[in-house]
Amino acid sequence: MSVATEDVLDWMRQVLGAHHDHPDKRGEAAVIMATALPERDRWIPLIREMLEAEEGVLVDAAKYGRGAVCGDLEQEAPLLLDAIGELLSSFNREEAHADLRLEIVGGSAQVVGAQDYESVNAAQRAFREVVTALCSDDLRSTDLVAVVYAEDSLDESRAKEVWDIMMRLPSLLNLAASATVAVVACDGTIDFDIHCDGFPSLRARILDGGGLQTRHSWSRSVQPILDLRQYSREQQPLLVLFLGAGASVADGLPTGDSLRNQSLSRLLSRPVDRGTFDQAAREWWRNLASTDDLSDGEIAAGVDEFVRTLTLERVIAHEQRQQNQNFSTTLRDFARRHTEVVAGIRASREAGELSNDPLTRLVACQQRLVLVTVNFDRVIEARAGEDRLRRFVSEEDMSEFGEYLTEYKSKGGAIPLLKLHGDIELPDTIVANIDETQAGLSAARDAALLRLMEELEPQPVRSWWYVGYSMRDRDLSTTWRSPRFTSYNEYWVSPFLDPSVGSFIEQHRMLTWERAGRRYTPMKRLITLTAKNFFDILASEVTSNWS
Repeated sequence: MSVATEDVLDWMRQVLGAHHDHPDKRGEAAVIMATALPERDRWIPLIREMLEAEEGVLVDAAKYGRGAVCGDLEQEAPLLLDAIGELLSSFNREEAHADLRLEIVGGSAQVVGAQDYESVNAAQRAFREVVTALCSDDLRSTDLVAVVYAEDSLDESRAKEVWDIMMRLPSLLNLAASATVAVVACDGTIDFDIHCDGFPSLRARILDGGGLQTRHSWSRSVQPILDLRQYSREQQPLLVLFLGAGASVADGLPTGDSLRNQSLSRLLSRPVDRGTFDQAAREWWRNLASTDDLSDGEIAAGVDEFVRTLTLERVIAHEQRQQNQNFSTTLRDFARRHTEVVAGIRASREAGELSNDPLTRLVACQQRLVLVTVNFDRVIEARAGEDRLRRFVSEEDMSEFGEYLTEYKSKGGAIPLLKLHGDIELPDTIVANIDETQAGLSAARDAALLRLMEELEPQPVRSWWYVGYSMRDRDLSTTWRSPRFTSYNEYWVSPFLDPSVGSFIEQHRMLTWERAGRRYTPMKRLITLTAKNFFDILASEVTSNWS
């Protein structure tokens, strides 16, 4: 049995286990178990066989392009018809020539349009298939169903609209509380802010080539945040949130890995994304080897380690040497996109549209919170307001951090924002290449971070949480290995466990936790929420206690 086969079987066992759970555990509504799966055609027969053994049904959207037996939808699922109407209207607004509409004749439903089903492009065909499949009476015929559809032909906005309707299927189909719906999105690219946002959302993904990654239940991920309510200001005067690229991506900025892939695309003169990164990184390693541009350490570690640890900083260092300038193409492209995003956020803030923004509400407390980041964007400042933050960026700023932190700890005030890798609007402060990160933090930055750790020492509860951060910054590797962290209440916030985080925890935390009698694992210290959901819950649950 292949690894991938076992992964699919494991996932289906989880689906069936959830289906057979006691009603008290299931709750008062139908259960959605959603997963992302590559190679749809390969796995559908296995999934179908397991469902049918439990008297379940599989609905494969690819089979419904020419119509579906739908029963009496107006009587049985009027909310579904309304949702489909909105979905088709949205499509037609963007592609007016399509003229898509749902046609129901003689108990059969089909999405039709200006062109025949066979004549349209792959994107419209996939969309018609999945919308028609939602009308199938098979979805309402039993309390165990799976709906399978392909995302690879859907653009981002269409994928989001389809996903949103999938997450509402139990209510749209008027299913009983005993029902279980397995949603299987196939052959697409997971977008955390689409597939992992809110509840219900994606519960697992099966990786291309094997490997099943699962997320905690919503209640389990939320619980550590709720636990913060029990700590008074005396018990926990400071709470540190260390923000990585994943904390800004919901605002429209690319992650570090996305920027890395964009830069590789230019260097290799072909598109590079998550699916092609491994192959592209190996090709680039060979190119660097042929031009004698690999370091001794990279040569000794080999190509596999090079690919596993390749960061934006390494690619930018090469780009900067190649172009003979620090503000290289990738940084300039990021700066342009950053200007657009931040301008939009500031306009929304000035219009009063961010009054309920969770980060704005957290920063408005003006106490306890300390923000540390390796991001050099100004998204936080734009959302929360420059006047409510005290930014520390330059070497001079860093030298003032300790004194300010002591005063802030006792009296409150503007939230300290420690920007370890600089600020895009202050190019001279940016730390963005591997030559700089390998050298470690500057003395002033290192001293500021050390002072923060010293201020935490007297606290009964020392919470230090990483939001959307991969632990891969080389200039921080010595800091992260400090024995001080043994006594910290550390959590990592990410929808799925980042392999780099898992490796870091296994190498630098597990043994110390074990010696301290704590039976922690990487998954036990993971909060499987998006950054957006995390900030939403944190703001909702703690601001009343902090104000």
